Amino acid sequence: MGKERNVPWEEILRRRKEGETARALAEEFGVSVESVYKRGQRERLEQRGSLQQAARNLCRSAGSMVAQMEDMDAKELKELTALLRELVTLEERTDKGPETVKVVLAKEAEEWSR
Repeated sequence: MGKERNVPWEEILRRRKEGETARALAEEFGVSVESVYKRGQRERLEQRGSLQQAARNLCRSAGSMVAQMEDMDAKELKELTALLRELVTLEERTDKGPETVKVVLAKEAEEWSR
């Protein structure tokens, strides 16, 4: 295998997402088309893994909170149930393949995901 050169992969992947062809980028930066595809695939897998981990952490935290709450009212229970359902669905969808998902967490939910 050849040595890893100082290739600006972040720029290549950003421009690829913006619609430039893998072939054009490969030619411009002196890498193979296959390398451009593989880097893009690796990045998507890493992002999907991070998203799945955040969903798992939120599910775990929500479950712990339910166990600790004695006086949960009906509205809070419905909201928590809906959140858990969405998280499970999100985790299942990320297992099926590439998909763009934008997740915006409230500060409290972001803390739970850690």
